[in-house]
Amino acid sequence: MISSLLETCRLNGINPEVYLTTVTGRVGRTRAQALDTLLPVNWRPSDAGNPADPGRMTIVPDATAAA
Repeated sequence: MISSLLETCRLNGINPEVYLTTVTGRVGRTRAQALDTLLPVNWRPSDAGNPADPGRMTIVPDATAAA
């Protein structure tokens, strides 16, 4: 399950460390009906509009995948 979360973060350009740190702090305060907002696909860091946002990362295409 952890590998799946980390890979989903990577595919969505999210820094897994920032994601896991933020979500583990918020999961206990989130209503059951809103837990889907904490999934990597829906999650946005608090300063998502900031270009220096540590929650986002640049994804470099895998050069070996095209070969």
